[in-house]
Amino acid sequence: MIGLAIDTVDRVFLTYKVQWGRNMKSRIAMLILSCLLFSGCALTRGEVDIAVPEITNPDSSVVVKLTEISDRRVFEKNPRKANIPSLKDGEISDSSVTKRAVARKRNAFGAALGDILLPKGRTVEAVVREALVKAL
Repeated sequence: MIGLAIDTVDRVFLTYKVQWGRNMKSRIAMLILSCLLFSGCALTRGEVDIAVPEITNPDSSVVVKLTEISDRRVFEKNPRKANIPSLKDGEISDSSVTKRAVARKRNAFGAALGDILLPKGRTVEAVVREALVKAL
């Protein structure tokens, strides 16, 4: 793999008639490889677990009763605006995915790329309920 990267660097140097030593070519090849290996892919689906922080409630407070937490987001296949919920590959009819969806990855031009979901077994409703119970 490193040999291929060095050959690529050699071709670039020959094209632009740059005369550098083998050591410099190796460094540039390693730089190219490390950029490729350590860069994340925005096109794939990612998972993130949202941890709700512990909050100390005041000694005297008002009683609040949560009766129902419901996720009423409406997903669209190709929305015109970035604030409208959507999923990659139009998986909006699969409720096991939509209940876990929290975000979309976007490029510099605003085009939707990959999804960000909660881990399996967690839903947006459960995270919101947990946050409200701890906060109130």
